Amino acid sequence: MAEAIATGGGKILTGERIDPFPPSRKPARGDGLMSFASNPVVYGAIRLMFAPREKWGEDDYKRPLYVHRTDGAHLHGSIQYTIIVPSTDNEPARVVAPETAWQVLDTCGADTAWLHMLLCAYASDRWRTDKADYGRAFVIDREQVIKALGIPAISRSEQDRRALEHITALRSINVQRIDLDPVYIKGDKALFNFAHMQPHELWNITVRECGQMYWDFGGPQIPRYQTWQLVGREGLWAEAFLDGPSSLRQFGWISPEQFESLDRRSCPWAHPLTIELAFRNRFLQGKPITLSNAYIIELCGGNTMPSTKQGRYDTQLQVHNAIWATERYGCKPDFSEWPREMWPVPTPEEMDAADDAVFLDGAGAASRRMPKGYWETWLHCRTTFIMPAAVAVANAVHRELPAPKPKPAALTGEDVKRLREERGLTQGALAEALGVTQQFISSVERGRRSLNARQQKRLRSLQPPVV
Repeated sequence: MAEAIATGGGKILTGERIDPFPPSRKPARGDGLMSFASNPVVYGAIRLMFAPREKWGEDDYKRPLYVHRTDGAHLHGSIQYTIIVPSTDNEPARVVAPETAWQVLDTCGADTAWLHMLLCAYASDRWRTDKADYGRAFVIDREQVIKALGIPAISRSEQDRRALEHITALRSINVQRIDLDPVYIKGDKALFNFAHMQPHELWNITVRECGQMYWDFGGPQIPRYQTWQLVGREGLWAEAFLDGPSSLRQFGWISPEQFESLDRRSCPWAHPLTIELAFRNRFLQGKPITLSNAYIIELCGGNTMPSTKQGRYDTQLQVHNAIWATERYGCKPDFSEWPREMWPVPTPEEMDAADDAVFLDGAGAASRRMPKGYWETWLHCRTTFIMPAAVAVANAVHRELPAPKPKPAALTGEDVKRLREERGLTQGALAEALGVTQQFISSVERGRRSLNARQQKRLRSLQPPVV
């Protein structure tokens, strides 16, 4: 029953209450490491979030189109991504105007990427088998979503607005095609890692409002709820991560510090670098990762050939800051392949000297000034990243989610009749249980009609009578 409550700003009318779903357990093991789905589909989605606009193409509708190519020792092919408006209960997903699609894409960045990684963690939790059918859906409370997005302590309504913006952007990523082709032929046998999927949302996630519903007559008279949850249901995350071939059911480990230790604003390039290291550490089964400065710039959406001295300095500083930021979660960068005079500067004092070197003045200019024509050499400097020991050890073992259980074959008319008789039901009683007519059941048993998937599941769940 609704109840009016007087407040200083007006009246609040309370209505029905929707109890929250029990939140899914956090996908972490005893030492705190979190599992995460790490196949080419989710890795490509990460790359597109940081890719500059010129790395995108356009599809036939002039919408953003991103192609991620995989070319590994055991798997290669391509994955296409487009932007669509997510489907709802009342309206299917649809093509949107190119301008709207680009606007949605502009929302993607470090925050959206970390939300994507959080979903990868929950989707990968299927490997735990201590709860029946665990992993078919997951529930994340609002507070954890806000934390993953790095949203500061601002007003609750503004937090929710920002969160919904990123959730919408993530839901709008559509996987058009996955073609993972045969990689080699041995004798007269071709060995394949192949998958072909129809267009589908990358993530099937919805925002579920719950708690006490209320109307605040001191503001917009729109019903609200106390809180909300992010609910993931079977979508592409289930088909690829849970029900695909072994090449798509792989998962790795990441430390929670990688979520929490990085500065989202003043050191933005640390985020794509950190996520890249997480995936590569899994792909290389815990071995150190070596990346050139040119690769890091391209990874983070930067320009490898700035036209001015100031532009080169700014790019250099971004790369150095991103590399040093990895130390905050226990990663060890090794600069042994760099010329000693080009090593990154880790202290504020040395950074001040580097600033002096750029502007050709100050006491430290001579000691930190780069040699003439240094840029090409610096671009090809390679840093080796040694991941935290616990993360490296965890990823050293190749892991896959359990193989999917085969789906039961469709029931024939004879199957329906046999199951009905085993349960002691007449055609009329079965029709009532399935919400259909007796004539329909008769047609099914004669092979003229068939039960849909929901009706077949309901029939299998009916129990024989107790004697």
